[in-house]
Amino acid sequence: MSILPNHLLPYRHVHTARFEAFADHQAGVGQGPDPPPDKPEAGALRRGWARFSHRGGTLRDYFGQLIAPGVTIPSELWIALRQAKQSLNGILLFLAEAHKASLLGDYRCLRPS
Repeated sequence: MSILPNHLLPYRHVHTARFEAFADHQAGVGQGPDPPPDKPEAGALRRGWARFSHRGGTLRDYFGQLIAPGVTIPSELWIALRQAKQSLNGILLFLAEAHKASLLGDYRCLRPS
């Protein structure tokens, strides 16, 4: 058994608050992480956003009627998810409890044994 602290994304060494601020900035609704990320963290944040961008269809399916139909652009999807669950922690909790999934992947660690 493993326990993931609620301030980290699964399989990423990125704090949820930092990714949330980065994603808000990518979606045009925030200033980005403060202080600005260093090179390694900036790379991890960009890779996380790219992974999020490729999971749009899956995430739309998981959230169903909680988000408006026709949301396809990653920045719009991020805003819709934030409106549905208020925070990245809320999004992660919903995905884990309702779908045994996470924002950036459907990991085996979230599935029952």
